[in-house]
Amino acid sequence: MSNVLDLNTLDQISEINPDKLKNFADHCSVMLDRSNHKSGVMLTSTINLFDNMCEEENPVNFSIPSNTNGFEDNDDNKNFGALAITFLLVKKYTEFRVYSQSIKGTGIDYWLCFDKSHPKYQPTNFLNARLEVSGIGKESPTNNFNTRLNSKTKQVTKSHFTGLPCFIGLVEFSTPKAILHQEA
Repeated sequence: MSNVLDLNTLDQISEINPDKLKNFADHCSVMLDRSNHKSGVMLTSTINLFDNMCEEENPVNFSIPSNTNGFEDNDDNKNFGALAITFLLVKKYTEFRVYSQSIKGTGIDYWLCFDKSHPKYQPTNFLNARLEVSGIGKESPTNNFNTRLNSKTKQVTKSHFTGLPCFIGLVEFSTPKAILHQEA
C-alpha cells in the first residue's frame, strides 16, 4: 500500500460529488501552500483505530489552483482542507469510504460506507460509520489536538444512538500533522 496521500485522487475514493471533492482538495492545497509547504511535504499521521495506535509519515501530493481568488477565508481553507486529508486517511486506514454529508445537528460531518466489493456491503443499509472532521491552521496552547479532540468527542455523542462506529479526523496545517481517531 502506498504511503502517499495524493489530493489529485480524492474524486476516486468517495461517493461525494467530484466537483465538491476538487474544491476540498483546492482548499487543502492553498492551506498547505500558505503554510509554506511544497507538494510532497511529509504529514505526520497518528492513527488510533480499534485500540491500535501507530504514527506514520505520509507525503502529501498537491497542486496549487491556477486562480486562488475565492480562497481568502482561512476558516474555509482549514475546514475544507481538513476534509480532503481526512477522506484520504479514512480510505487508507479503514475499510470505509466517504458516502454523504450529514445534516446539521447530528454532531458529525459525514457518513461512511463500505465499498460495494466489501463482504459487509448491503445496498439497503449503506450508512456504516460516522465521521467528524476539524482543521487547525497552527496549534496554540488553547487550540490544539487534545482540546479539539475532547470537544469533538463530546460533539459526536449526538449521534451515538445509531450504534455505528465513529471516526474523528483532525488536521493541523503548519506542521503539518493529522490524527484519525476511532471513538469508542
